[in-house]
Amino acid sequence: MSDQITELDIDQIQKRIPHRPPMLLIEWVGEIVPDHSAVGVKMLVSASRISPGISPTIRSCRAS
Repeated sequence: MSDQITELDIDQIQKRIPHRPPMLLIEWVGEIVPDHSAVGVKMLVSASRISPGISPTIRSCRAS
């Protein structure tokens, strides 16, 4: 059985990095491939300022 981490919740993330809201721009990490890649998720509420991204299918959140 492997003891590799495959996902992190917000509590586990906060134990690893010093960032806290509102600068903590990630709430969940999954699909972790050590030393290669991972997928991060940030939940947005309807009050979040969303701007059109570089593509009609991609949207981005302003950091202001």
